[in-house]
Amino acid sequence: MSVTYIGSAYTNNGSFVSSLSLPSYNQSANNLIVICLNTFETGGTVASVTDTAGNVYTNMLGGEGYTANSSTRFVNFWYKQNCLGNATNVVKVTYNTPNSYSTINGYDVSGAFAFGALDASYTNNAGGGGSNAAFVQNVTTAQASEVIIALFAAVGSFNYSDSISAGPTLDEAAIGTITGGLSSAAHQVYSTVQSNIQFDFILHNVTQWLTLAATFKLGVAPSTSQVGAFLVGF
Repeated sequence: MSVTYIGSAYTNNGSFVSSLSLPSYNQSANNLIVICLNTFETGGTVASVTDTAGNVYTNMLGGEGYTANSSTRFVNFWYKQNCLGNATNVVKVTYNTPNSYSTINGYDVSGAFAFGALDASYTNNAGGGGSNAAFVQNVTTAQASEVIIALFAAVGSFNYSDSISAGPTLDEAAIGTITGGLSSAAHQVYSTVQSNIQFDFILHNVTQWLTLAATFKLGVAPSTSQVGAFLVGF
């Protein structure tokens, strides 16, 4: 099992683009791909997530994803389990209309369930004022071996995170442009069952923020016949 950070891409201040693409990388077949989206909706909603290998991605939250406090910023994950491979894979996020002030980043996870990999998702937010950390809270895993992937998104200018509390690895901090709302990405692999744990993205400046995290199961998924046998025995 391994977790590889693919990289990130973002729109420049006031520069509207029709799509964003992650750096080219060698994607092994049968892995889990997770793409993290921080989208400023006034510039254009997400139309699709595609890649060179021809993978079909699942919209984790549905629609545009999660937002709060009447914000026009949304966070969401799109993922593909048991993926197709490609030696020079490029993941592309396409918008319905030209978009600005948005970020994308991605992960390649080997050893995840081939089906039924998603365990749970977690969202949180602050409307501004009095917050020096953006929280991911109440994480509880269904089994011992899982990975959590987390995204912080600033709602407003000059707010960012460049560190994280003990536990997760901060894979990239302050993705994007400081006047456009930045995002940060982190992950952690668990080897024991977790119950109601919390970790924090440490903030600079105090404005609104969003967090989104998801846990994915690692190992070999039970086959249909195994599940059926268990139910019959039960």
